Amino acid sequence: MVISRLLVEADWKALWRIWWETLDQIEGSGSDHWDRYALAVFLDVPAMGLRDLVPEAFECTFARDFDLVGEVRRTARLGIERIERITGELLDRRLPLETCTTEMILLWEWKRGMKRGEKPMAFVNRIRQLRDESGEIALDDRAVADFIFRLAGRES
Repeated sequence: MVISRLLVEADWKALWRIWWETLDQIEGSGSDHWDRYALAVFLDVPAMGLRDLVPEAFECTFARDFDLVGEVRRTARLGIERIERITGELLDRRLPLETCTTEMILLWEWKRGMKRGEKPMAFVNRIRQLRDESGEIALDDRAVADFIFRLAGRES
């Protein structure tokens, strides 16, 4: 069990390094072909692996106080700022997240809510608030609907 948790931690940290290196790719490319959609697509690649690790990572001590939504928001803000600096264009400040990134957030927040004893409807309301607030990220509406639909199927 200890080895398994160590492997989960190593994979989790490696995927977050890849996540953050995406911002370095923006700077390193010097290309004006970057936009917020391209950034979202590039971030979705490590998000796929992170999403798959959420159930195990959430139970590990290394992730106990991890603010996943905060990390995604920070990445969105910094990524859009870098793209604006390279292209010289002002962009919409919200990063439209792709499916895997949205699912990663939803699964993490679901696990967080379950640990606190949150009822499913309270979770749905919290996600609705996260989706509707004007901030750095825009959740993928279809991924949210699919996640809630699957959740409703488990609860019935």
